Amino acid sequence: MDVYQDSECSSPKYTPPSTIISSRSPSPTPTLRQHCCHCTRHDDEPNKAHTPERQPPPPNRSATLLATLLATLLVQLLSLIAHYHLSSSSINNSTIPWPDNTYVILLHNTTLAITLTNNGLKLLPYHGANGANGDNRWLCVSGMGAYNGFYNSSWRRYMGSDGEHGVIAQASSFNGWEAFTPRAHPDGGFQLLTGHWFELWMVVVAGDGERLERRAHGDTRWDFVKV
Repeated sequence: MDVYQDSECSSPKYTPPSTIISSRSPSPTPTLRQHCCHCTRHDDEPNKAHTPERQPPPPNRSATLLATLLATLLVQLLSLIAHYHLSSSSINNSTIPWPDNTYVILLHNTTLAITLTNNGLKLLPYHGANGANGDNRWLCVSGMGAYNGFYNSSWRRYMGSDGEHGVIAQASSFNGWEAFTPRAHPDGGFQLLTGHWFELWMVVVAGDGERLERRAHGDTRWDFVKV
């Protein structure tokens, strides 16, 4: 019980408890204050450590770009390896053409094969052993002494010349214009020589990159892949 002494009276006076309680200042209600975007704390907790919530790290754009670049380079590398494998198959499998054997005749270090079409002889892509067909298979035969000929069994025609610069496959019999001499080149492959009166001309690729021609000089070489 609370009492107080009046200055004019020596006896203490009684003060009800409700009066004392109401006269006191109310305890402050704790309020929330936003301190940052990641945490909150009470105003009556000034000494509590400020600990923000953990956030996931932002994506590393440099690492993403690097991974994309590496994947692209890997795809290109695999493509080059596959292309080199097809191209080098002619080097690995090229043999000396010999009578009674069948060959695909490829432009040296490429996958382009001498192919007989409705529009004459053309260089067309050859896709490994599965790409050999009646249009690009040539049977090596012997005739006219020590000369070689190349016979397409599907079309029943011999590769030959038109007497000038053209290389064709129209003859059904083996004669002088159908006689060839393969000559090994020191850098690989063979030159394919054909008679032109008293000279030997070379079978070369025409300017369009698809047709064949005969010229007195040239640097075209061929690979003979046995099939």
